[in-house]
Amino acid sequence: MAGRPARRLGRGAAALLAVALCACPRAPKPPAGPPAPPDEGPIALPLDLPLESLDRIPVALASLRGHLTVVSFFESGSDDALLLTDALKALHSNWVAYGVKVVGIALDRSAEVVSAYVEGAALPYTVVLASEAVRAGKTALGPVYAVPLTLLLDGAGRLRYHHYGIVRIDVLERELDALRSER
Repeated sequence: MAGRPARRLGRGAAALLAVALCACPRAPKPPAGPPAPPDEGPIALPLDLPLESLDRIPVALASLRGHLTVVSFFESGSDDALLLTDALKALHSNWVAYGVKVVGIALDRSAEVVSAYVEGAALPYTVVLASEAVRAGKTALGPVYAVPLTLLLDGAGRLRYHHYGIVRIDVLERELDALRSER
């Protein structure tokens, strides 16, 4: 008999927990995207960000103009970034022949940690470090609200598509096809 009330209490507690979980608000959706530069339409001015190579040499995103570019902001400890890595590797492999560039921008502060991540994940595409200005949201892009953040830039370096969180490769490929057809 002593076991029966405990079982009822367990079922009751489970029912209360289920009701409580159902009453919890859902997690907020990630923001719709980086803010558009002031006084700009849907196709903004070319995006240029101050970046650094893993050797701490300044690099400009503008150096990739002339190419369709997929830019992925990530942190090396992010599980979502790890999941997106496989899609970006495949995207790089499938589109390098068309001149598409894939660039990972690490928001980490440690070049050593990012280098170990790049080596461990065997990333075939370029990975750079975000500058303090990028991490602080003090560029035309504004703040990066969540990672991963994937941007597609047209050949002029203008932001055309963006995705917070994991994005499927077929979605990115459709967007790249749309950008290629505009050329």
